[in-house]
Amino acid sequence: MSDTEKIKQLISPVISELSLKLYDVEWTIESKQKMLRISITDQFDMIDLDMCSLVSEKFSSILDQQPDLDFPYILEVCSPGAERELKKHDDILAALDQYVYVKLKEPKQGLSEVIGFLKEVNDDHICISYKDKTRDKTLNIQINNIAFIRLAIKF
Repeated sequence: MSDTEKIKQLISPVISELSLKLYDVEWTIESKQKMLRISITDQFDMIDLDMCSLVSEKFSSILDQQPDLDFPYILEVCSPGAERELKKHDDILAALDQYVYVKLKEPKQGLSEVIGFLKEVNDDHICISYKDKTRDKTLNIQINNIAFIRLAIKF
């Protein structure tokens, strides 16, 4: 079992107890400091600072007891963000009808990236509805041609 999988297992009782959703667990290095970033959200895909603080305290008390984590690191409990990356197929499926940014591995119809509404998701492809100047268009993108996909904010 990987470190992140073990951490997910250890913190899952707190996630359940508070009716939260675990978005991601990742190790990063920032300013030469090892960081454990745990992204959480609630049933409405929102989270506030007070909840992050409470959850951080609960996670700390669990993780501090783990001999495998007996080294210096910073624990960051946070929201995945308004423009969060959609890492798993379930994340993409949950973003149906939302505004997204997609970067393609190989250009399609002259586009290497597209911003628009996610209109369809299945195992093979997604469909994005977007504007080209004043014209409404759609683009079907094979899942294996997606280099990166995230939520986007529409201005």
